Amino acid sequence: MAPFTPFIAEEIYQNLVRSFDSDAPESVHLCDYPEVDTNVINEELESDMERVRNLVVMGRAARNRAKVKIRQPLSAITVSAHSNAERESISRLVDLIREELNVKEVRFAEDVGQFATFQLKPNFKLLGPKYGKLMPDLAKAVAELAPSTARRELDLYDELKVEVSDKTFHLTKDEVAVVVESKEGYAVEAEGSYFAALSTELTDELISEGFARELVNKLQLMRKEADFHISDRIKISVQSAEIVQNALAAHRDYIMGETLALEIVQEPGPRAFVKEWKVNDQDAVISVERV
Repeated sequence: MAPFTPFIAEEIYQNLVRSFDSDAPESVHLCDYPEVDTNVINEELESDMERVRNLVVMGRAARNRAKVKIRQPLSAITVSAHSNAERESISRLVDLIREELNVKEVRFAEDVGQFATFQLKPNFKLLGPKYGKLMPDLAKAVAELAPSTARRELDLYDELKVEVSDKTFHLTKDEVAVVVESKEGYAVEAEGSYFAALSTELTDELISEGFARELVNKLQLMRKEADFHISDRIKISVQSAEIVQNALAAHRDYIMGETLALEIVQEPGPRAFVKEWKVNDQDAVISVERV
Protein backbone atom coordinates (compact mmCIF):
# COMPACT_ATOMS: atom_id res chain seq x y z
CA MET A 1 0.00 0.00 0.00
CA ALA A 2 3.02 2.32 0.43
CA PRO A 3 3.03 3.77 -3.13
CA PHE A 4 -0.67 4.63 -2.90
CA THR A 5 -0.97 5.83 0.72
CA PRO A 6 2.63 6.77 1.58
CA PHE A 7 2.03 8.60 4.85
CA ILE A 8 -0.31 6.16 6.57
CA ALA A 9 1.82 3.24 5.36
CA GLU A 10 4.85 4.90 6.90
CA GLU A 11 3.01 5.46 10.18
CA ILE A 12 1.93 1.81 10.33
CA TYR A 13 5.45 0.64 9.49
CA GLN A 14 7.04 2.78 12.20
CA ASN A 15 4.51 1.56 14.78
CA LEU A 16 4.51 -2.13 13.94
CA VAL A 17 8.00 -2.75 12.55
CA ARG A 18 10.58 -0.14 13.53
CA SER A 19 9.36 0.05 17.12
CA PHE A 20 10.16 -3.66 17.53
CA ASP A 21 13.03 -4.23 15.08
CA SER A 22 15.77 -1.60 15.15
CA ASP A 23 17.60 -3.43 12.34
CA ALA A 24 14.69 -2.96 9.92
CA PRO A 25 15.08 -0.39 7.12
CA GLU A 26 14.54 3.17 8.35
CA SER A 27 11.42 3.66 6.21
CA VAL A 28 8.83 1.47 4.55
CA HIS A 29 9.81 3.22 1.31
CA LEU A 30 13.30 1.74 1.61
CA CYS A 31 12.01 -1.82 1.89
CA ASP A 32 11.98 -4.34 -0.91
CA TYR A 33 8.65 -5.74 -2.02
CA PRO A 34 8.04 -9.18 -0.46
CA GLU A 35 8.34 -12.13 -2.76
CA VAL A 36 5.28 -14.30 -3.30
CA ASP A 37 5.53 -17.74 -1.71
CA THR A 38 2.94 -19.91 -3.44
CA ASN A 39 3.66 -22.74 -1.01
CA VAL A 40 1.74 -20.96 1.73
CA ILE A 41 -1.40 -20.43 -0.35
CA ASN A 42 -4.17 -22.47 1.25
CA GLU A 43 -6.71 -23.07 -1.50
CA GLU A 44 -8.93 -25.16 0.77
CA LEU A 45 -9.16 -22.32 3.29
CA GLU A 46 -9.92 -19.80 0.53
CA SER A 47 -12.69 -22.05 -0.80
CA ASP A 48 -14.10 -22.59 2.71
CA MET A 49 -14.07 -18.87 3.41
CA GLU A 50 -15.82 -17.98 0.16
CA ARG A 51 -18.58 -20.48 0.90
CA VAL A 52 -18.98 -19.26 4.47
CA ARG A 53 -18.98 -15.60 3.43
CA ASN A 54 -21.87 -16.30 1.03
CA LEU A 55 -23.81 -18.02 3.82
CA VAL A 56 -23.16 -15.13 6.21
CA VAL A 57 -24.36 -12.62 3.61
CA MET A 58 -27.57 -14.63 3.20
CA GLY A 59 -27.93 -14.94 6.98
CA ARG A 60 -27.60 -11.19 7.45
CA ALA A 61 -30.14 -10.61 4.69
CA ALA A 62 -32.52 -13.01 6.47
CA ARG A 63 -32.05 -11.04 9.70
CA ASN A 64 -32.88 -7.84 7.85
CA ARG A 65 -35.92 -9.48 6.34
CA ALA A 66 -37.14 -10.44 9.82
CA LYS A 67 -36.08 -7.06 11.29
CA VAL A 68 -34.04 -8.77 14.02
CA LYS A 69 -30.94 -6.78 14.96
CA ILE A 70 -27.59 -8.56 15.01
CA ARG A 71 -27.14 -8.09 18.79
CA GLN A 72 -30.19 -10.29 19.44
CA PRO A 73 -28.97 -13.91 19.67
CA LEU A 74 -30.97 -16.54 17.80
CA SER A 75 -31.13 -20.26 18.43
CA ALA A 76 -30.10 -21.61 15.03
CA ILE A 77 -29.53 -21.12 11.34
CA THR A 78 -30.11 -23.93 8.87
CA VAL A 79 -28.06 -23.85 5.68
CA SER A 80 -27.93 -25.95 2.55
CA ALA A 81 -25.05 -28.21 1.59
CA HIS A 82 -25.27 -30.18 -1.65
CA SER A 83 -22.55 -32.70 -0.83
CA ASN A 84 -20.52 -34.11 2.04
CA ALA A 85 -17.58 -32.03 0.83
CA GLU A 86 -19.62 -28.82 1.14
CA ARG A 87 -20.87 -29.84 4.58
CA GLU A 88 -17.30 -30.50 5.73
CA SER A 89 -16.18 -27.19 4.22
CA ILE A 90 -18.80 -25.26 6.19
CA SER A 91 -18.16 -27.26 9.36
CA ARG A 92 -14.50 -26.26 9.38
CA LEU A 93 -15.52 -22.62 9.87
CA VAL A 94 -18.79 -23.15 11.71
CA ASP A 95 -17.62 -21.10 14.71
CA LEU A 96 -17.15 -18.12 12.41
CA ILE A 97 -20.73 -18.43 11.15
CA ARG A 98 -22.04 -18.58 14.72
CA GLU A 99 -20.05 -15.50 15.68
CA GLU A 100 -20.89 -13.42 12.60
CA LEU A 101 -24.61 -14.20 12.71
CA ASN A 102 -24.93 -14.43 16.53
CA VAL A 103 -26.59 -17.85 16.48
CA LYS A 104 -26.18 -20.74 18.89
CA GLU A 105 -26.20 -23.56 16.34
CA VAL A 106 -25.62 -24.17 12.64
CA ARG A 107 -27.68 -26.96 11.10
CA PHE A 108 -27.84 -28.52 7.65
CA ALA A 109 -30.78 -29.36 5.42
CA GLU A 110 -31.22 -30.18 1.74
CA ASP A 111 -34.85 -29.14 1.27
CA VAL A 112 -35.85 -25.52 1.78
CA GLY A 113 -39.53 -26.52 1.64
CA GLN A 114 -39.80 -27.00 5.41
CA PHE A 115 -38.76 -23.39 5.94
CA ALA A 116 -40.27 -21.45 3.03
CA THR A 117 -42.54 -21.52 0.01
CA PHE A 118 -41.94 -19.93 -3.37
CA GLN A 119 -44.12 -17.91 -5.69
CA LEU A 120 -43.57 -17.12 -9.35
CA LYS A 121 -44.29 -13.52 -10.30
CA PRO A 122 -44.16 -12.41 -13.94
CA ASN A 123 -42.62 -9.01 -14.61
CA PHE A 124 -45.56 -7.35 -16.35
CA LYS A 125 -43.55 -4.22 -17.19
CA LEU A 126 -41.23 -6.30 -19.37
CA LEU A 127 -43.59 -9.00 -20.58
CA GLY A 128 -46.63 -6.78 -21.31
CA PRO A 129 -45.08 -4.76 -24.16
CA LYS A 130 -43.32 -7.86 -25.45
CA TYR A 131 -46.32 -10.24 -25.68
CA GLY A 132 -49.32 -7.91 -25.69
CA LYS A 133 -52.61 -9.81 -25.87
CA LEU A 134 -50.89 -13.07 -24.98
CA MET A 135 -49.91 -11.71 -21.59
CA PRO A 136 -53.01 -12.88 -19.61
CA ASP A 137 -52.62 -16.46 -20.89
CA LEU A 138 -48.89 -16.34 -20.24
CA ALA A 139 -49.41 -15.10 -16.68
CA LYS A 140 -51.96 -17.86 -16.08
CA ALA A 141 -49.54 -20.49 -17.38
CA VAL A 142 -46.78 -19.21 -15.11
CA ALA A 143 -49.14 -19.30 -12.11
CA GLU A 144 -49.91 -22.97 -12.80
CA LEU A 145 -46.26 -24.02 -12.72
CA ALA A 146 -44.77 -25.73 -9.67
CA PRO A 147 -42.63 -22.97 -8.09
CA SER A 148 -39.93 -25.31 -6.79
CA THR A 149 -39.52 -26.97 -10.20
CA ALA A 150 -39.51 -23.64 -12.01
CA ARG A 151 -36.91 -22.31 -9.57
CA ARG A 152 -34.59 -25.25 -10.26
CA GLU A 153 -35.03 -24.76 -14.01
CA LEU A 154 -34.15 -21.07 -13.73
CA ASP A 155 -31.08 -21.91 -11.64
CA LEU A 156 -29.88 -24.56 -14.08
CA TYR A 157 -30.63 -22.94 -17.43
CA ASP A 158 -31.13 -19.22 -16.66
CA GLU A 159 -34.51 -19.41 -18.38
CA LEU A 160 -37.95 -20.85 -17.87
CA LYS A 161 -39.91 -22.61 -20.62
CA VAL A 162 -43.64 -21.90 -20.57
CA GLU A 163 -46.18 -23.51 -22.92
CA VAL A 164 -49.12 -21.36 -24.07
CA SER A 165 -51.45 -22.38 -26.93
CA ASP A 166 -48.91 -24.77 -28.48
CA LYS A 167 -46.24 -22.08 -28.30
CA THR A 168 -43.13 -22.22 -26.14
CA PHE A 169 -41.94 -19.06 -24.45
CA HIS A 170 -38.46 -18.73 -22.95
CA LEU A 171 -38.61 -16.40 -19.98
CA THR A 172 -35.45 -15.02 -18.41
CA LYS A 173 -34.78 -14.35 -14.71
CA ASP A 174 -35.57 -10.69 -15.37
CA GLU A 175 -38.96 -11.60 -16.78
CA VAL A 176 -40.14 -13.92 -14.03
CA ALA A 177 -39.12 -13.61 -10.38
CA VAL A 178 -39.07 -16.33 -7.75
CA VAL A 179 -40.29 -14.77 -4.51
CA VAL A 180 -39.40 -16.44 -1.21
CA GLU A 181 -42.15 -16.58 1.41
CA SER A 182 -40.74 -17.62 4.80
CA LYS A 183 -42.85 -19.90 6.96
CA GLU A 184 -43.80 -18.83 10.48
CA GLY A 185 -40.85 -18.89 12.84
CA TYR A 186 -38.22 -18.54 10.11
CA ALA A 187 -36.56 -15.91 7.99
CA VAL A 188 -35.24 -17.38 4.76
CA GLU A 189 -32.90 -16.03 2.12
CA ALA A 190 -32.15 -18.01 -1.04
CA GLU A 191 -29.58 -17.56 -3.77
CA GLY A 192 -29.68 -20.01 -6.63
CA SER A 193 -29.95 -23.50 -5.17
CA TYR A 194 -28.57 -22.41 -1.78
CA PHE A 195 -30.49 -21.07 1.18
CA ALA A 196 -30.10 -19.90 4.76
CA ALA A 197 -33.04 -20.21 7.17
CA LEU A 198 -32.85 -18.37 10.50
CA SER A 199 -35.01 -19.52 13.37
CA THR A 200 -36.64 -16.31 14.63
CA GLU A 201 -38.46 -17.69 17.67
CA LEU A 202 -37.18 -16.03 20.83
CA THR A 203 -37.06 -17.80 24.18
CA ASP A 204 -36.82 -15.94 27.48
CA GLU A 205 -33.14 -16.85 27.66
CA LEU A 206 -32.41 -15.44 24.20
CA ILE A 207 -34.33 -12.25 24.97
CA SER A 208 -32.38 -11.82 28.21
CA GLU A 209 -29.06 -12.28 26.39
CA GLY A 210 -30.21 -9.76 23.79
CA PHE A 211 -30.79 -7.17 26.53
CA ALA A 212 -27.35 -7.95 27.97
CA ARG A 213 -25.68 -7.34 24.62
CA GLU A 214 -27.59 -4.08 24.23
CA LEU A 215 -26.39 -2.97 27.66
CA VAL A 216 -22.80 -3.75 26.71
CA ASN A 217 -23.21 -1.72 23.52
CA LYS A 218 -24.59 1.29 25.39
CA LEU A 219 -21.90 1.09 28.07
CA GLN A 220 -19.13 0.92 25.48
CA LEU A 221 -20.55 3.97 23.73
CA MET A 222 -20.65 5.80 27.03
CA ARG A 223 -17.04 4.90 27.79
CA LYS A 224 -16.09 6.50 24.50
CA GLU A 225 -18.25 9.59 25.04
CA ALA A 226 -16.80 10.03 28.54
CA ASP A 227 -13.30 9.90 27.00
CA PHE A 228 -12.20 6.98 29.16
CA HIS A 229 -8.95 5.25 28.29
CA ILE A 230 -9.35 1.80 26.77
CA SER A 231 -7.87 0.18 29.90
CA ASP A 232 -9.78 2.25 32.50
CA ARG A 233 -11.78 0.26 35.03
CA ILE A 234 -15.24 1.58 35.81
CA LYS A 235 -18.30 1.15 37.94
CA ILE A 236 -21.75 1.23 36.42
CA SER A 237 -25.38 1.63 37.35
CA VAL A 238 -28.55 0.84 35.42
CA GLN A 239 -32.03 2.02 36.30
CA SER A 240 -34.64 0.43 34.08
CA ALA A 241 -37.56 -1.99 33.87
CA GLU A 242 -37.55 -5.40 35.53
CA ILE A 243 -36.73 -7.23 32.29
CA VAL A 244 -33.54 -5.17 31.91
CA GLN A 245 -32.59 -5.61 35.56
CA ASN A 246 -33.09 -9.36 35.26
CA ALA A 247 -30.81 -9.44 32.21
CA LEU A 248 -28.21 -7.41 34.11
CA ALA A 249 -28.30 -9.91 36.97
CA ALA A 250 -28.31 -13.01 34.75
CA HIS A 251 -25.39 -11.81 32.62
CA ARG A 252 -23.52 -9.83 35.26
CA ASP A 253 -20.11 -11.44 34.64
CA TYR A 254 -20.37 -11.05 30.86
CA ILE A 255 -21.39 -7.38 31.07
CA MET A 256 -18.69 -6.51 33.60
CA GLY A 257 -16.02 -8.39 31.67
CA GLU A 258 -16.85 -6.73 28.35
CA THR A 259 -16.96 -3.21 29.81
CA LEU A 260 -14.09 -3.54 32.34
CA ALA A 261 -16.52 -2.83 35.17
CA LEU A 262 -15.36 -3.65 38.70
CA GLU A 263 -18.67 -2.89 40.37
CA ILE A 264 -22.38 -2.49 39.66
CA VAL A 265 -23.92 0.11 41.99
CA GLN A 266 -27.49 1.09 42.71
CA GLU A 267 -27.10 4.84 42.16
CA PRO A 268 -24.65 6.89 40.07
CA GLY A 269 -21.91 8.67 41.98
CA PRO A 270 -21.35 12.46 41.90
CA ARG A 271 -18.60 12.11 39.23
CA ALA A 272 -20.48 9.64 37.07
CA PHE A 273 -21.36 10.23 33.43
CA VAL A 274 -25.11 9.61 33.17
CA LYS A 275 -27.25 9.19 30.07
CA GLU A 276 -30.78 8.14 29.16
CA TRP A 277 -31.17 5.32 26.64
CA LYS A 278 -33.63 3.04 24.96
CA VAL A 279 -32.46 -0.52 25.61
CA ASN A 280 -34.43 -2.33 22.95
CA ASP A 281 -37.89 -0.97 23.78
CA GLN A 282 -37.23 -0.16 27.45
CA ASP A 283 -36.30 3.22 28.93
CA ALA A 284 -33.07 3.14 30.92
CA VAL A 285 -30.80 5.54 32.80
CA ILE A 286 -27.21 4.29 32.71
CA SER A 287 -24.13 5.68 34.38
CA VAL A 288 -20.40 4.99 34.07
CA GLU A 289 -17.70 6.23 36.43
CA ARG A 290 -13.95 5.75 36.28
CA VAL A 291 -12.59 3.89 39.28
